Amino acid sequence: MSSVKFKHSSGNSMAIAAPASNPSSNLEIKLPSTLGAAGNVIANGTTPGTLEFVSGVRAWVTFEGNSGSGNNVSVTVNASRNVSSVTRTADGVYQINFTNNMANANYSWTAVARRDNNVSNAFDVVSWWPEDTKSTSSFRLRTFYVAGSEGVGTHNGRLVQVIVVS
Repeated sequence: MSSVKFKHSSGNSMAIAAPASNPSSNLEIKLPSTLGAAGNVIANGTTPGTLEFVSGVRAWVTFEGNSGSGNNVSVTVNASRNVSSVTRTADGVYQINFTNNMANANYSWTAVARRDNNVSNAFDVVSWWPEDTKSTSSFRLRTFYVAGSEGVGTHNGRLVQVIVVS
């Protein structure tokens, strides 16, 4: 393979030529956002002359899930990558929406949450929202607290941090 050509949305394209000699390690190319795969990394494939996406973090977000009070609780996104929005759909339930869809729904996510007060022997837990299945465009999670004699209860996480990997 002598070069790889990427078509740009404006009709122009960019080409990347092979090096003059064999490189000592795999070559990596970071795709521009105009290709619809911003930040994804492709590398030499296992078959000569092919390229493949490298697995890694595809999205992340850190948000405050308890801004306001009562029924007027809103979400404040502090920072993110490939997350277009976070919506609170019910007490402690949040929908994470992707800017660029995942290739399939076989991605993995993990999250942590911080409780908003200093209740002794209490902490927030994050789990899958069982009534929904994840899709290529979004997924839902639930934050709740576990506290000594109080047991388990729904809780809007003060600070929630999520990582999506595929």
